[in-house]
Amino acid sequence: MANLLGDSCSGLDVTFIFPDKTTVEAHRLVLCCTSSLFRRMFLSHRALSNLNASDPDEVGGKLTSKDINGGRVVGFVLVSSDRDVPYDCVYFEETLRIFLTLSEDISKNAFKNVLNFMYTGKLSLSAEADEKQTAAILDVAQTFQIDVLTDFLKSDQEVSELDLHDQWKSEFVSFNSRLFCNSSRFSDVSFCVDEHPVRAHRCVLVAHCDFMAAMLSGNFQESGQNEIPLPSVSLHGFLGFLQYLYTDDVNFERHNPIEVLKVANQFCSARLISLCEVCLEKKMETSLASTRKKSDKVGDLIELIVIAQTHNAHQLASKYLYYIAINFEEFKKKKELDCLSTDNLVLIEQQRWPPPCYLTELNAYRRTRDRESSCILM
Repeated sequence: MANLLGDSCSGLDVTFIFPDKTTVEAHRLVLCCTSSLFRRMFLSHRALSNLNASDPDEVGGKLTSKDINGGRVVGFVLVSSDRDVPYDCVYFEETLRIFLTLSEDISKNAFKNVLNFMYTGKLSLSAEADEKQTAAILDVAQTFQIDVLTDFLKSDQEVSELDLHDQWKSEFVSFNSRLFCNSSRFSDVSFCVDEHPVRAHRCVLVAHCDFMAAMLSGNFQESGQNEIPLPSVSLHGFLGFLQYLYTDDVNFERHNPIEVLKVANQFCSARLISLCEVCLEKKMETSLASTRKKSDKVGDLIELIVIAQTHNAHQLASKYLYYIAINFEEFKKKKELDCLSTDNLVLIEQQRWPPPCYLTELNAYRRTRDRESSCILM
C-alpha cells in the first residue's frame, strides 16, 4: 500500500494543494476507507444513508462543493475537478481528478504523516518526536476525522503500534468491502469475464497483486484498453479473487474454492492458493470423517490431487498422496488409482505403509512359524 503513494500507474485521482502550491496525490478509495470526512465529501447521499443505517457511529450528511468553497468545512479552502463541473454533481462516481486546496493551518509534514497512516496503518513518528509534532498530527487526524488515529493519539492507555495497525486494517477492510468490492464506484478499470463486465480499482489491484501490477503498467497492451478481456477465467472464481484483493480473505460459502484456486494460480497469488488449500482440506476431512471406509472416497481424493497439482496447490496434493500411501492396504485394490500419473504412483510406492519389505518379511516369518509350530496327532 505504501508504494501507491505517488505511483502514477495506480489511478491517482485526488490532488491536495498546499498553500505554497506544492502538491501530494492520493486515491479517493483509500481516503473513503479511513476518514469519515472524506466519505461525506466523495460518497453519494444514498451511500451515506446506507452506511448510517448499518453503522450508528457513521454520522453526518453529504458535503458539497458549496460547503467547501464557502468556507464551511475546516481544513479546506477550495475544491474543483478536471471537468467543467463541480466534483459532487452527477459525475461524482465516475473517473475524474479532484483538486483540494488545503488551508494554511494544516501542517504539511503532519498531513503527509497522516496520509501515510491512511495507506499503511503505520505512524512514522521518530523516537525524538516532540509534543508539538505529535499535537500537529493529532490536529490533522481530528480535522479529517480519522477516528482510529485520533483515538490512538488521545488514549491514556498503552496501545502498541501492532494494535493500531490491526484496528486500521479492520476498518479499512470493512469499508473497502462494503463500498468498493465488486462495485463501479470510483472504478477505473474493467474486465470482461465470461462475457460479463467486472469493474475494479487500479490501486487495489496494483497494491495486492504483482501480476496485475505488471499487466496494468505501461509496458503491456492491456494497460491501454478500456475493457481487458480474460477469456480463460471463470466469473465466479474471478469474483472470489477480487474479494481476496479487497479484503485479504474469501467467503468460500459464496465462492467455489476450486474455481478461486484456478484464478489464484493464473494470477500467481501464492497466499490465496494457500487459503484455497486450507478450505479444500477441511472439506475433504469432513467428507472422510462421514464415511466408514476411507477407500470409498478414493475417487474424490484422486480428483482433488489432480486439480491441486494442475493449479500448483502442491501442499494439498502432497498431503493426500501421503494419505493414500499410509492407508495403502485399504486403497490398493481400487482401480481409480490407475488415473494417477506414474510419478504419483512411484511416490505412493515409496511412502506406502507398511512398506513392501516389511510385508515380505512378515509373510516369510508366518510361513516359518506355521511349520515350526505344526502339531501332528499320533
